[in-house]
Amino acid sequence: VLLAPTDGLYRFSMTAPGEGQLTLDGGIILSLQSSAAEAVAATTEVRLARGRHDLRATVRPEGPGAVSLRWRPPGESDEKVIPEEYLFHAPVQAGGLQGDYFAGAGDDWEIPTFSRVDPWVNEYVHMLPLPRPYRVRWQGWLVPPTPGEYTFSLHARDRAELWLNGMPVLSADDPENPALLPIRLTGPVPIEVRFWDETRFTYIYLRWERPDGILEVVPLTALRPPVAERLAAP
Repeated sequence: VLLAPTDGLYRFSMTAPGEGQLTLDGGIILSLQSSAAEAVAATTEVRLARGRHDLRATVRPEGPGAVSLRWRPPGESDEKVIPEEYLFHAPVQAGGLQGDYFAGAGDDWEIPTFSRVDPWVNEYVHMLPLPRPYRVRWQGWLVPPTPGEYTFSLHARDRAELWLNGMPVLSADDPENPALLPIRLTGPVPIEVRFWDETRFTYIYLRWERPDGILEVVPLTALRPPVAERLAAP
């Protein structure tokens, strides 16, 4: 697991004596191609939200030499080996949804004030992330643990929407009653949750009842941030 200390543009460089690959959140962001037993290098840039990301580096050595993975975080001028305090292994887990936070009211979702990976959508707002009014869009992938019928419960003050496969499927605008949606899931689907915080005593809860009858907050293990996309060719 890679911990991104802030949101923004990250530069990654990988060197290895052979073929290799670097993936972030399931997306291939860097590949090493080698036809000889000598060290090769590649560089790329990706935009990451602050928080935990699934990182996998694989190498097929073809000769002697070191494997090196370096980065340049936002706001820094030099590349360096990724410090150990930003790298974790089990039982630490990546997962959750990318939360894009927007200042002001409205329905403009283009340029967030900041972005971070939130483990779930389950919050009674005590510490304001932005002055009210503000909006949040959580997005990524929903990965059900088993195929079957799931009943979603979306409960919010002031209002919220659940989108699946790019379509709005549930709207919550009654603080007294959650909105419910039974739906059959057979595999991963794109998910988006939109939330408007405009007054006081606000909250948002996204829960589901699983096919085995368990009612729970949609957990970290069933949520993935968007697949990372490289912004510059190596």
